[in-house]
Amino acid sequence: MEAMQATLQQHPELAAQWKAEGEQKYQNYLQRAASGTLTATRNTGSSPYSNAGNEIVIPVVVHIVLPNPQLVTDRDVYEQIEKLNIDYAGINADKSILPAAFLARAGNTRIRFLLARTDTLGAFTSGIERKTSSTTYSINSYNEVKANITGGMNAWDVSRYYNVWVTRFSDGVLGVSTFPYTTPQRQQGTVVNYIAFGNNPAYVSPSYNLGRTLVHETGHFFYLYHIWGDDDGACNGSDFDTQSGYDLPVNCTDDTPNQGNSSDGILAGTITDACNTTAPGINYQNYMDYSYDVSYGMFTTGQICRMENALTVYRSTLANSQTDIPPAGVNDAALVTLTPGIRSGLNIPVVCNGSAITARLRNLSNSLLTRATFTVQLDGVTVNTQVWTGSLAVGSDALVDLGAVNAITGNHTLTVFTTQPNNTGDSYTANDTLTRIVYINNASVTVPFTENFESATFPAAGWYISNPDNGTTWTRSTNAAASGTGSAVINNASNTRSRWDDLVTPPIDFDTDTDSSRLTFSVAYRSRGTSFYDALEVAISNNCGNDFVVVYRKTPPSLPTVSGTGSSSFIPNSAQWRRDTVDLTPYLVSGQKMIIRFRNMSGAGSNLYLDSIDVSKVSLTAIDATIQNVYAEDFLCNAFTIHPAATLSNKGRMALSSASIHYQLDNNAPAVQAWTGNLVTGDTTLITLPALTASGTGQHTVTVWVTQPNNTADGKPSNDTLYKGISIFGIVNAPLTESFEGTFVPESWGVYNPDNKTTWQKVRKAATLAQLSDTAAAVMTNFGYIYSNATDELRTPVVKYGTVDSLFLLFDVAAGYSAVAGTPDTLQVLVTSDCGATYQSVYKKTGLELQTVSGTSSGIPFTPSDTGAYRRDSINLTNLLPASGNFQVVFRSISNGRNNIYIDNVNIKTKVVLPALKEKGFLITPNPTVNGNFVIQHYQIPEKLTGVCVYDMQGRLVAVKNYLAGTAPAYLPVNIAHCATGIYIVKLYYTDHSYSTKLLKQ
Repeated sequence: MEAMQATLQQHPELAAQWKAEGEQKYQNYLQRAASGTLTATRNTGSSPYSNAGNEIVIPVVVHIVLPNPQLVTDRDVYEQIEKLNIDYAGINADKSILPAAFLARAGNTRIRFLLARTDTLGAFTSGIERKTSSTTYSINSYNEVKANITGGMNAWDVSRYYNVWVTRFSDGVLGVSTFPYTTPQRQQGTVVNYIAFGNNPAYVSPSYNLGRTLVHETGHFFYLYHIWGDDDGACNGSDFDTQSGYDLPVNCTDDTPNQGNSSDGILAGTITDACNTTAPGINYQNYMDYSYDVSYGMFTTGQICRMENALTVYRSTLANSQTDIPPAGVNDAALVTLTPGIRSGLNIPVVCNGSAITARLRNLSNSLLTRATFTVQLDGVTVNTQVWTGSLAVGSDALVDLGAVNAITGNHTLTVFTTQPNNTGDSYTANDTLTRIVYINNASVTVPFTENFESATFPAAGWYISNPDNGTTWTRSTNAAASGTGSAVINNASNTRSRWDDLVTPPIDFDTDTDSSRLTFSVAYRSRGTSFYDALEVAISNNCGNDFVVVYRKTPPSLPTVSGTGSSSFIPNSAQWRRDTVDLTPYLVSGQKMIIRFRNMSGAGSNLYLDSIDVSKVSLTAIDATIQNVYAEDFLCNAFTIHPAATLSNKGRMALSSASIHYQLDNNAPAVQAWTGNLVTGDTTLITLPALTASGTGQHTVTVWVTQPNNTADGKPSNDTLYKGISIFGIVNAPLTESFEGTFVPESWGVYNPDNKTTWQKVRKAATLAQLSDTAAAVMTNFGYIYSNATDELRTPVVKYGTVDSLFLLFDVAAGYSAVAGTPDTLQVLVTSDCGATYQSVYKKTGLELQTVSGTSSGIPFTPSDTGAYRRDSINLTNLLPASGNFQVVFRSISNGRNNIYIDNVNIKTKVVLPALKEKGFLITPNPTVNGNFVIQHYQIPEKLTGVCVYDMQGRLVAVKNYLAGTAPAYLPVNIAHCATGIYIVKLYYTDHSYSTKLLKQ
């Protein structure tokens, strides 16, 4: 993309040329469409990794231009093309690590690739040619590798072959490809830096050793742009733009998320940026990003649509050329893949002794392949010679079972080669042989299995370390441990970037009665900084090492167990470990042993520790019926009919066909309902039960239990019973007061505890109490609560009030502040007028705002020392609720395990204003006054009142109150008890007028 942009800057006239060429090509496409001669496809089985039956096969020719072009072997080229096919077919094993949101968008193309077998003159070819050259290319000169006269090699007919050049770059460029509109035509194709071609560790960079540079560049060849839109972080670029003149017949959906810029390094988990701030984040797993090969894993369905349409319109001649089919008389039985094992120099897999040897045979002949001879060698000694017979169409594959590998524990070399295709000589022998390295492990362990690295022997018996570069690798440490004194550690700071080191378990034997299993382990890691890409990956093999599937991968920011960054010499304390879990149940295969691989992917960062590795075993009871959930109304207001239901679940190994469902309200007589059906293991069914009638308000409990599954005793009765709490609220008249001195929960109050764990309860109000009449409070014990955002509610009765002028809620609250990092606890107050169908939040305080005492209480449960630890909070509900009606108040605790919250002396009070006060605006009462005390009460806050004076009949001032405008209270008491009986003048002074009235003192 960068090369194309640079070309346009140097030659802006090309845009108009490309537009004219593209319009002509599109017209040609329309003519082909009208005549029904579009892109050729192949029938099912006629191409590698067929999964749709209508694959589009692209012939490939590879030109290797290097000082030693033999460095890149024919086998290297074959393995690169296979990787290209696997990724474009969408059958790459590492799709398993894709987040669900992106896995749903991932697709598979119909495009497949085969090396050319017929050259431009019609003769047989390997599809590979070489030239010795010391020339090194750059982003500015890469086109020179495409011509003989500039030291490279001419392209083969670009309308019939996808040309790929493998060479050296001096500026770190990994690859450059042409788009459908790039000119001149003779330069169409892709150039790949040899350090990113294939997976030969002799010359390939470990960061790019999965062959995905060609996957990326081939995406460009079929009209894909970079996923970030090449907008330099502007957040407005689109990777689904089209070049003027180069339209597509189908509007392919832009299903790649916005992204600020290219990614880099090993990535895992959810990554966000300035253009995409929420989960699932950026799609760094996309082949059109710039992350390391191991982070890739997908094209989206929109990108696949775009590539296939671009091929149909602008590159259809490639698919129609069929130059991947050799000339007549060619016999070529190719060995494509071999398991178990891996090529020398890479991480050696652990396999069980006796593991099956399987080869993928491909017919690259010109005619039907019916016979081939396989020879199997172990450490140079022939152990099996086997003749395969069948009927394999041109281009088709067959998996061939070649017996088992049997040897003592240790590293071994497995070699397989084919001869005599169709009882004749092989026309091309460079694809006949595959050699793989395996570590055969004769040891095994049974579940449950634990490794704590307490033994001084490392690795422990039966474990294996794969360290391909013989450099820094896993060792035992006594500097830190999650438990005990030892752990496994790898020092990434002294490791080479992108080097992988494996710590592998012995084969694990699961008994036939193992129904589920979990892997749990402790990990400790601190990030060294944003430029270091250490990763921990867990992969499992459920076929004794023949292949592995990745089930866990974490890098910063999800890998660290400590916040912030630090030096590479990280040594964790006991609080700096995290316990991680992987569910192994989906990967259990009866009769097969499992191998678990812990892989460190070095980014030259920091120490990574492992400890306390546990593999559990759960065996199901033969017959186990359980009540999984009980349903009913959470609340009822002045209603008493309860509508229960329950979920019946089969947790046993045997299918469930019948059971007795018992149900009971409070301590009433239980009833029973028969159930029949068919539930296999893990299945559930909802059972509606008859309505129940409660005897009154308060807390009620519906209990449901199951007996007689399949007309026999339940094998695990401990999970047969479940209950559901229901609060029935009566109606009380305002005002309401509650000090929690009596029975808890108070009459007509309710507690909502959805998780049936810690909830509101009655406790002593404070450590020290000065009086005996106010000794109790309600508390939510959040301290040490291990569940995040857990909601528990304390609910008042339904409060009925008539036509009022004001409505207030007052309560005492006490709360301590915890300085422990994380989300603080919250106290929220809500009101509902429809028994919980809808709510209004009227109060919400958290952390320091909620705190009622100074200081912090980290690590200590908060208890009010005395009543002075409480604060009186008041909420004016007047404008939030109608002038009359019913409502409830809900005190909601949202717990994050920080500290305790106390509530006491709840008061809901109303006030009705005298009609005269509303009419006149203020009143002086009582008048006459007997003891000299009276009140001046304003209907609204007297913003303009500045003074009140009281005079006797001789004009003498006997009382005075002065205010600044806006500070006078609405309720103003006055005392003239020191004055004699008689008539007095009360004068009110406002900023814009004054008012006088007489007052009689008796």
